[in-house]
Amino acid sequence: MRSVSQVVFKTIDVVAYPFQNGLSFPNLERVRDLPYRDGGAMTVGDLYFDKTLTAKGGKLPVIVYFHGGGFVMGDKANRRTFCEYLAHNGCLVFNVNFRMPPAVDYRGMVNDCIDAVNYVRTLAREYPIDLAKLVVAGDSSGGYLTAFVAAAAADPTLGLHAVDVPLAAAALFCGIFDLQALTYTRMPAPLVRDSISMLLGTRVEKDLSKLTQAQFDRISPYSLVNENWCPVYIMWSDSDMLCVGQGARMAGKLQTVCRSVVTAHCNGLTRNHCYQLMYRTSAARQAMASFVRYLKNRKIL
Repeated sequence: MRSVSQVVFKTIDVVAYPFQNGLSFPNLERVRDLPYRDGGAMTVGDLYFDKTLTAKGGKLPVIVYFHGGGFVMGDKANRRTFCEYLAHNGCLVFNVNFRMPPAVDYRGMVNDCIDAVNYVRTLAREYPIDLAKLVVAGDSSGGYLTAFVAAAAADPTLGLHAVDVPLAAAALFCGIFDLQALTYTRMPAPLVRDSISMLLGTRVEKDLSKLTQAQFDRISPYSLVNENWCPVYIMWSDSDMLCVGQGARMAGKLQTVCRSVVTAHCNGLTRNHCYQLMYRTSAARQAMASFVRYLKNRKIL
């Protein structure tokens, strides 16, 4: 039997797919289902690159991308157009799947994502990857996982897998970062409870006030921000109906603590959760161009 979250996010995936993946770019190659660890079909990734760029010689930056889906749904295939756009603009993109609850808790998901990042060293033996220009990125729950990868890279004492490749930047798109703050928002209670239960790996009661601060801190990358984080690009919508207020809150923490943070946010009916994926809208095109400008300004592209 599916949870409320599974039903909601599966519906979002089905409805949104044609609006997020109807655009293709020329000269792109996609190498499908490369296994980055021994974990079956859920621990594979697709590599996107522009054949005309790789044929020219020289090394290119690489982006490891984590899809969203409320921690329980989603698939790398749902981010095809966004990954093609980044590849068209000069990156190799490793767009990955990872295990999700109930098979694993937050640590299992994060460790899979770290393993995918570390696998880039293996990819660099065959593809022209500049390991000094590795970016991690993700949207929604994938933004959460991206933030946790950045946290693990900055603090090896977290008990997560070691991040073996230096991160040039982390890009957080419309993510969720502070689970305690999420309990104070207008997001439907069953979705909040499902998210917390899945991340902790145990079903929590309806009375979320019984959860301890330590439990919230353990599953919230917001609590793990420190001065050792890599440069961060964070994008959010002030109209976001799912990750309500999460982007602004995380940006404020990052700007207080970290050495390099660039923010981008907007407001409006068509600029809602993960609006950057809805390529048909002007808001999405502006958002995608903004991220490419960031990569260029950081000398990554």
